[in-house]
Amino acid sequence: MAAIALLCLMLTATGCGVHPDPEISEGERVAALLESGQWKVQSVKIDNMDETSSFTGLALQFNGSAFQATNGNIVWPASGTWTFTSDAANGFTRNDGVTVSIDQVTESNLGLTFTWSTSTFEPGRISSVAGEHKFTFTK
Repeated sequence: MAAIALLCLMLTATGCGVHPDPEISEGERVAALLESGQWKVQSVKIDNMDETSSFTGLALQFNGSAFQATNGNIVWPASGTWTFTSDAANGFTRNDGVTVSIDQVTESNLGLTFTWSTSTFEPGRISSVAGEHKFTFTK
């Protein structure tokens, strides 16, 4: 009886051969969330003014170190690459030099902020407005 109790104790202590998942880095965790589906714009504020209507249909898709944007106007190119700015994975730099802060990232919500430095005009309309751009996305 004592041998059975000792065997049970040993099996409990060793976890029956089950090993915990290896820890993943913050960058791996955030990258997995970014890549987990298509992000659709819910709201856009430029210098705290609602500009959501200027980005109707904006969607982002991340895949590895690349991204694709639909209806991003000038401030979100149709495609590009990105790299984290630090191991904390709280921001990334796009290949066009724009640094984007990751304000929030969960399975269903994404908040991104960056500063766009120029206003751009085309005949009959404004294509981009300089200022702090805050984007909120959902899946």
